[in-house]
This record gives sequence, C-alpha cells and structure tokens, in this order.
Amino acid sequence: MQNKFVLAAASVFVLAPAQAAFFIDFRNGVWDHSAIGGPSSSNGWAVNPSTNRGYASGTAEIDTGVFLTVSSTFIGTAQPGTSNFKLDPVNTPGFAFQNRGTGDRNTTIDPVTGRILLENYQKITFTFSAPVIMDFLQLADIDTATSSGSQTWRDAVGVEYWNGSAPTDPGSGINAEITHLGSRLVSAQSARGLNYAWANTLGNTTTSNPASATDASSVTFSSSGEAIDGFSVYFWNRGTAANGGQHGIVLQAQGNRLQLAPVPEPTSLALVALST
Repeated sequence: MQNKFVLAAASVFVLAPAQAAFFIDFRNGVWDHSAIGGPSSSNGWAVNPSTNRGYASGTAEIDTGVFLTVSSTFIGTAQPGTSNFKLDPVNTPGFAFQNRGTGDRNTTIDPVTGRILLENYQKITFTFSAPVIMDFLQLADIDTATSSGSQTWRDAVGVEYWNGSAPTDPGSGINAEITHLGSRLVSAQSARGLNYAWANTLGNTTTSNPASATDASSVTFSSSGEAIDGFSVYFWNRGTAANGGQHGIVLQAQGNRLQLAPVPEPTSLALVALST
C-alpha cells in the first residue's frame, strides 16, 4: 500500500445496552454535494466528472436530524492529487486523499520556538451537527521513501479536536495526545503547538487493514473525552524532493463505516471508531 495513511478506529466508551448504533457510510451512504455544485444525492461519495476527483465536501444524515459534513482545504502550495477524495477501490473503504505540491516540505523553523512551522498542507475537517464524544483515532502506513537518492516523501500527520467552529490556525484547537507511536515514527510539536507524527525510518511500509494497535507505522491520537463539535486531520509532506512527492490518506473503520452511537446525555453522541 504505497504512500497512504490508514485511519483506523477504536473506542473503549461503554454505552447503555438499550442504545442502538447508527453509521456513517462513505461507500454506500447517501451524500449531498450540492453546496459546491455537485449532486444533492449520491450513493457513496461522488466523483466530479469535470475533474475526475472526488467532490471536495459532502454532507450525510447519520441519524434523524444529525448531520456530518466532511470537507478538505489545501493551504499554501499544497494541491490535490489525481485521486483526491476518491473512494479507495482496493484497500480499506474510505476517501483517498493526496497532497502534491512543490512547497509542502515544511522546512521553515520558527525563530522563537525552534519548531517547524506547519505550512503547505491539506486539512480534512469533520463537522457534526450535534456534539460527539471521541475516544481515539489511529492512522497507519505513515512512511518515507527515496527516489534516485532524493527524499521523495516523508509522511507527517497531526490531529486536533474543536468546539464551536474549526480553528483556522493549526494547534489552536483541543490538542490530541499521542498515546501510541510506532517504532518507525517520531513525534513532534509544531510551532503553534499541534502534536504530529512523522516517518523517521526509511521504507515504504505495508500495513494490514485495519492496522494492529501496535503497528510500527501507526500513531494513535486520543482525546480527553469531552464533547466536541468536530475534529481536523492535518496532512503534509516533510520530504526534500523538489516535486514534493506523492502522498495519500485513506479513512478506514470497521467494514465500510465509522460507527456512532448515542450517549446518555440528550444532546450528545459518541463516536465509536472500531477496529477489528
């Protein structure tokens, strides 16, 4: 599986026995892309025929009156690759994101903190219409490779949660704690305080679907357990090749779906991202 992160899932949140689960289904669910000129109803995340890429945003009703909106933004010189927001037909179901740009190497260092400035990246935003409680998110197949002696890509990914509106400045939301770091990875913090992980050991890894909890190329981001309105995934390249390399991220959960279930509080939902 080349150049892909796999977002896996798990939860230890205990639900009352009488509460039924409901699902977000990227592959077969009904999605509305009309906010950006696409169809108002499609079975599974749709592809824009004019670009042959997946639409950049979409909304689905995941339970009666409860909606999830997923969107993607490119910052700086980062840009979508040919498979951006397409369903992955071979590996785990979900969206396939790519980030391809000449300036996404992120070598600028903040002179005050001495940390890397997060710039030229893709931001994937998940916004819920009602509060959710999240346990943790696992991303796997974070790797690095060279081509003709030059660094082609060096995957890096960060996660943060938020209340209200999504933060525009990475690191200004609710920081996610790294609770598992694969042996091929190292962790760091951006100049603005975003926790992230990147591939330190050379090699294009192959990761099972879903990745095990101790996978050498995976990282687990955990939350504090408080109710949130959404979360953001930041994805950028720390490679040194002039062309920025090729990168991707695939969302994965049990089967085709991220599973949600209601919690006892009347205005809250629990996001249960399961791995098997």
